[in-house]
Amino acid sequence: MESWGNDFRENEMKIERDKNIENLNSVKVKSIFEYYVKPLNLDELKDSIKFAKSNNLKCYFMGNCSNTLFTREFYNKSIFINLTGLNKINLNEDSLYFQCGVTGKQLINYCIKNRLGGFEFLAGIPGSVGGFIKMNAGSFSKSINEILLKIEVLQLTNMEIINKDKRDLKFDYRKLNGTGNSVILGGYFKFSKESEDKKKKRIKDYLIKRRMKQPSGNSFGSVFKNGNNYYAGKLIEEAGLKGMEVNG
Repeated sequence: MESWGNDFRENEMKIERDKNIENLNSVKVKSIFEYYVKPLNLDELKDSIKFAKSNNLKCYFMGNCSNTLFTREFYNKSIFINLTGLNKINLNEDSLYFQCGVTGKQLINYCIKNRLGGFEFLAGIPGSVGGFIKMNAGSFSKSINEILLKIEVLQLTNMEIINKDKRDLKFDYRKLNGTGNSVILGGYFKFSKESEDKKKKRIKDYLIKRRMKQPSGNSFGSVFKNGNNYYAGKLIEEAGLKGMEVNG
């Protein structure tokens, strides 16, 4: 272990102390983690977990932090493992692989550049692929499980990396069950080929609809879940709560 001021290095991996993650989450809530690390590959991720276990630290695996509210000012005996450094993309003959740290913007830009269709409904959704899968992200009556083929996970019990077919997973509304004690490393998706102009137009249409329905600025985007027979927005309006603010 090499000293690095208040921070230090474990092997080649920099671990920071007392990290304020205010600028890493979408609502800009100030929270400080005793330890923070951003692994850039799978070996560094495994080293991060081993470091946490050897120091009896609680692990928080995070991506773009667009759907997480931090409720403590200081997270003692905890390590924030930022997964956005795991952002590889591989295009195969019959599937498209996105690693968990690929952001929604990176995903959409890659698909535009390579004329790949099927992902347009994700345009404008903040977050990264790991969170998309874990939350079964979606919009406009489409969800990510509809284009997912299988996921890649790191099992925390034995540190093995395995693939899980979608048939072995259980997707609910904004939720994925069946991953067990593991970390989602990425996903394999089906895609379609289409013209760049057609794809850009569809993405533009989704972004316009999103801007009309959701606020700009620091937010979680959509917070309330719709039920089977009702829409959350309608209930909020009927209760007279639309536009309500508390302390900004």
